[in-house]
Amino acid sequence: MADDLVSVIITTYERESSLANAIGSVLSQSYENLELIIVDDGSSVNVNKILSSTKSKKIRYLKHKYNLGLSSSRNTGIQASKGKYVAFLDDDDKWKADKLEKQIKIFKDTNFSSVGLVSCWADQYDKKGKFQKTNQVSYSGAIKPFVNSGRFKTVPSSILIKRSLLERIRGFDERLKSHIDFDLWMKLAEINAKCYFVQLPLVNNYTNQKGRLTSPNQKRLESTFNFINKWNPSWRRWFSHKPAQKLSWTISRKVLVPIIKELLLDKKIIILIKTYYFVIKQNPSAVRTNYQFIRYTLFNAS
Repeated sequence: MADDLVSVIITTYERESSLANAIGSVLSQSYENLELIIVDDGSSVNVNKILSSTKSKKIRYLKHKYNLGLSSSRNTGIQASKGKYVAFLDDDDKWKADKLEKQIKIFKDTNFSSVGLVSCWADQYDKKGKFQKTNQVSYSGAIKPFVNSGRFKTVPSSILIKRSLLERIRGFDERLKSHIDFDLWMKLAEINAKCYFVQLPLVNNYTNQKGRLTSPNQKRLESTFNFINKWNPSWRRWFSHKPAQKLSWTISRKVLVPIIKELLLDKKIIILIKTYYFVIKQNPSAVRTNYQFIRYTLFNAS
């Protein structure tokens, strides 16, 4: 059984109640051969208080003196882990009790011996805890075409991955400040890794309660363009120029549109125009090829 150990990594910088719920959902898993590594990224959360009521010997607690970011925290957990498989759980999400059991079953199935990552569906809830929808992805096979399929919707708390793959791609890119989970999939695609989705909602995914990753608009956009610029050469090599450009714009739009809507709602027109020209300066090709969309979104959206 030691060979099948799962290392679960929770990074915390959120609320104590959320962390307690996340820990509880791990310790109540029907698959019991696991270790739980909690990485405190310089937060104000009183983790010791939470752990004092939890007597489990499966838990290890690591603490950063300063906030280093999510990538660094996950890498700390990976380096400390001992399992053949690694799973990540955001501290404001919860797992269904049979999540790991169903995913391990796929790894043990000889029909999926080449699969390196197993994901699953997720039930999504808003910040008030109201159910929104089930994030359904049905896919099995190479990650590279999946990236460009238009169905690429994943939740970090859903994945279970072979540790050997994480070591091969050297974990998470600590230079990136956003899109770090998407970046992980890109790195796996680059080495021709394969994935499988369990077609059941085994994760409860909650909207961030405190906007913990929220940053000024310019920084959010800069981080997005840094990610796009990193991977554009690969996308063009994989999919040719036009599909790569489309993927680049899709990612930009996911960040840009909520910012625009927020600024329109608050009637911050000057900042809106500055944002528009910032986008032109940072990513002119996307703006030129989607000029009508940009113009409509900025100046005609209600």
